[in-house]
Amino acid sequence: MNGQVTFYQDIYKGGFSFCGTSTADGSGIVNLPYYVEPGSSIKKIFLIAYSYSPFVNGPISDIYVDLNGVQFGLNFNNNIIIEEPDLPINPGGTKSIKTHIIDVTNQLPLIGSILVNWPSQTGVASCPSCVFGAPAIVILYENNSQPIINVAIEINDKLNTNNTILNFNDLNPANFTNDVDFGIHSDRSAGSPTDGYSFKVNGTNIGSVFSSDILSLGTSGIIGSYYYQNGQCFGLTDDTPDDFINGSDGLVRINNYCNSTMSNLQINVDYMLPPNALGPHNNLIGLYFAYTTPCDTFSVSVPSDTTICRGEPLQLNVTGGSQYEWLPATDLSCSTCPNPVFTGDSTQLYTVRIWNNDSCSVVRPVNIKVQSCVGLEEQFIEESFTIHPNPTSGLIHLESKEWKNQELVIEVFDLLGKQKHAESILFQQDHWMNLRLSPGTYLLKVTSPQNEFFTKRIVIE
Repeated sequence: MNGQVTFYQDIYKGGFSFCGTSTADGSGIVNLPYYVEPGSSIKKIFLIAYSYSPFVNGPISDIYVDLNGVQFGLNFNNNIIIEEPDLPINPGGTKSIKTHIIDVTNQLPLIGSILVNWPSQTGVASCPSCVFGAPAIVILYENNSQPIINVAIEINDKLNTNNTILNFNDLNPANFTNDVDFGIHSDRSAGSPTDGYSFKVNGTNIGSVFSSDILSLGTSGIIGSYYYQNGQCFGLTDDTPDDFINGSDGLVRINNYCNSTMSNLQINVDYMLPPNALGPHNNLIGLYFAYTTPCDTFSVSVPSDTTICRGEPLQLNVTGGSQYEWLPATDLSCSTCPNPVFTGDSTQLYTVRIWNNDSCSVVRPVNIKVQSCVGLEEQFIEESFTIHPNPTSGLIHLESKEWKNQELVIEVFDLLGKQKHAESILFQQDHWMNLRLSPGTYLLKVTSPQNEFFTKRIVIE
């Protein structure tokens, strides 16, 4: 790896839009602007957020975020997750940060703006800031009247220490007659020039970010919101596409700091430590690049995200392109072929880089979820919950007086024992679930921290 994960890179005719809100421990409603050229078709939409456990590996309850009236679950079971290494900090404990990604391409309605209803989160007594944060929406749209652009979504997977070095060795070349830009995705700045990040691009200081965005929910961080089309970058909210970043402006044009090959691009991120601080507390989630490119477009296909049983091999197949690189190479029969066999016993996110004949490349994520598959007869005990309605169209209400104020894991399995849904909650007395599953019979299982469990067959109509 180069110090970050290239989660997605694409070459296509069209444009790009990125906007979000930094949240810290806040909640509320915010309206995110975006731009898609009329007559365009949506290529891809991602929801990208993160989970944050400062000082302890505290439990974080799953949440649902409402985007334009549609709910999306942020959790540790069904999201694509990119982890930063856990960071030991003083006085005692560990800081744990994970980026959560959901492909919402066919689910999020685009109706002029994106209304985000970000829920209140209580954390736990020992860790009130153990929460999800900083949701952002990334939109790629196709339009044959537009020039070819390159978009790269780069997610930080390094320790969030005082000095972070990000090396980009595999970005596609750029047309330097047009804008070359990236926007910053971060959270938890305190609003002071001594509490934020300073950036260097290939050794040149481009400024620092430290103020809360205009769309922040409380004292939080910086998101460099923008859209890109026809070779030009346009800032959204309070971001300006110029040569520097400053305060809450997290958008920068980098033409003057690198060459058109975009090879060996290095970005230094230095945390500006406030007085008496024990270490960095804010978080750099990722950088999002967009620019025109001399590369040709080409078509590829990769496997869909897949769930398998532990011990079950999985054949992976990629089409299109001429050369391949799978990262990491762990548990694959080969890492430079289009059709490796996966034999791992734990969930793994892979990225596969696919080169065209012109030495340009695209990157796609492939997420393989591995689980223990057990027989239904092994899971039934006496009921302690009520579940209704059952049968249901997908909306289910759970009630129990016995298991209140407990951290519970709720899972749904098909009749083959494969997990189809999972979430962790702090259960008070009742809980609503909206299961988006195909019609059929399933097994719902609830497990307590003491490993007590309840199961019930449910029918989705």
